[in-house]
Amino acid sequence: MSVNIIQDSSLLLGSPEDITALSQKDSARVLVISDSHGFTAQLLYSLLEEGAKCDCLIFCGDGIGDVCSALDRAQTDAPLAACIPPVIALVAGNCDTEFYSLDSMRMTIQIPLMQTLTIAGHTVLCTHGHRFSLYNGTDSLEQAAKRSNANIVLYGHTHVAHRLQQGQLLIANPGSCARPRSNQPPCYAVLSLQKDAAYPDFTVYQISANGSSPYTF
Repeated sequence: MSVNIIQDSSLLLGSPEDITALSQKDSARVLVISDSHGFTAQLLYSLLEEGAKCDCLIFCGDGIGDVCSALDRAQTDAPLAACIPPVIALVAGNCDTEFYSLDSMRMTIQIPLMQTLTIAGHTVLCTHGHRFSLYNGTDSLEQAAKRSNANIVLYGHTHVAHRLQQGQLLIANPGSCARPRSNQPPCYAVLSLQKDAAYPDFTVYQISANGSSPYTF
């Protein structure tokens, strides 16, 4: 078993059929990871723990090379390949570049600064966040959501897990899977969406030597 990677014209990784199917699902689970910063093992752990149960992977930047390493490895690692969701959204962080090579597939992928996709009827805006004034709050992300008609914004950069429900807008950060700050543990998150539900569930999981478990913050 291997992973067939296609980059759509939207810059999402996934076939047009899988991207359309994701947008029309009645419910969906999304694995959200950010800021691996070269710690590929932490990213792999998160994928192996949750990927097979998820319909989409969103990586919020600073570690795109780690994602590419995982995708290359999945070509010869069947258990890992089974944990790669059919649709992947990647956004570049301040430590990433615009283009990356997937050596095993002899292809180059382009990484946008922002990405918008539809999941189970919800419009999700993804960004790393380094071009927003995040240390002064999330008002700039709220404005970006309005411009994109998004009801969910996912971001990284701060290395701090965060969840804010502002009316019907969810603004959330999965934390860093490798280099957390503010005394938080390494984390990833799972976003659970229902097509007709206005308020999605965003659960953050801490990574420890004993496995992963929900993290309250």
